[in-house]
Amino acid sequence: MQAGRIWLAMRHWGFTNVRVLNGGWIYWSAQGLPVSREPTVYALGTFAPTLNAGLKIDLDGFLAKQDAACVIDARGPVNFAGKPEDPRTGHIPGALNVPFSAMLVSETGLFLENDGIKAALTTLAPEWATKPLIASCGSGYAATVILLALKQIGASGTLFDGSFAVWKQDPTRPVAQAASPK
Repeated sequence: MQAGRIWLAMRHWGFTNVRVLNGGWIYWSAQGLPVSREPTVYALGTFAPTLNAGLKIDLDGFLAKQDAACVIDARGPVNFAGKPEDPRTGHIPGALNVPFSAMLVSETGLFLENDGIKAALTTLAPEWATKPLIASCGSGYAATVILLALKQIGASGTLFDGSFAVWKQDPTRPVAQAASPK
């Protein structure tokens, strides 16, 4: 999740060649792939930030686009469901639960193959390919895994940056709860 958030932030500020190591360090080292402890030295350069505003939206942007979008909540089923005794837990009404883990092979941490990503999205969020996709979660980290998966299959989406943490702050905004998973 942290790598996904950095990937998105760098692209948001104009970096164009940003990649995330599929499977992360744990997978890389478990495969015995080469590593080095020697620092890499690069020539100094310059960077002029260029805002790529389409990658994430704030609350106002979300409110303006929410009804026409496929809103995906990337948190696990328990957080998505909420707690009946706490009415400010749950999810944004209309959001569909696509846990970020549904994009990954649990044993390796690798992303699913493209057909697996498409199948998971189609099962959990049938409108993902026909509506603009907005990814959300608790605070804007888990949702970036969904965005990385979309990038892998040649699709795109937007991050609702504040996600549920911002949504639930206003007691006049409704919160939905679902039956707790077994």
